[in-house]
Amino acid sequence: MSSDDAGDARDAAIAQVHAHNVAWIETHALPAIRRMRGAFSTDDLWRVIDVAPPEPRAMGAALVQARRLGWISPTADYRPSARVECHARPVRIWQRKPEDAGQLAMFA
Repeated sequence: MSSDDAGDARDAAIAQVHAHNVAWIETHALPAIRRMRGAFSTDDLWRVIDVAPPEPRAMGAALVQARRLGWISPTADYRPSARVECHARPVRIWQRKPEDAGQLAMFA
């Protein structure tokens, strides 16, 4: 398997997770991402989202969508997750972009 094949498999999996969790992503995850300011991690999102997704991978699909919309960008930084179920694995730090106010109205 080449790196292109691996990337295609990743993208297909994310698309499938997104398709099966679109209601949760649009109702809970994207509004929470919209409220983030500055740098944040998925730990920060899990703390402010009061409804768990049908499956935890939906958070990743939500971040991919927010990135594609231009709302966030990944940083080179990681920190250990504080969530017990994550066993202190490294989680990426994301940077919220302020210039997306026009695109955010649909998720207000």
